[in-house]
Amino acid sequence: MSDDTSTATGSPVTPQPDERMRELDFFLGTWDAPGVFHETPFGPRKPIQMRIEGSSEGRGFWTTVRTTELPKPENPAPLTGPVHPDALFKPPW
Repeated sequence: MSDDTSTATGSPVTPQPDERMRELDFFLGTWDAPGVFHETPFGPRKPIQMRIEGSSEGRGFWTTVRTTELPKPENPAPLTGPVHPDALFKPPW
């Protein structure tokens, strides 16, 4: 039977994220990203101004990157959404 206590103190042990999560620190922060949304079947080519924000969540067990297009006259219907870099990272477990 497993228990979540330290053998030295009998206190609960707080789980820590794997040290490899630090490899994703590059994604933490905020960037302004001007660019062009290319023409697709869903809409025409248009200039965009985007903000990209990366944050560490859940005590460091998760990294979230969110992209937000800023509203502009040439982009009246801006998009926003999460991007999870964990798709690029193979956990060791």
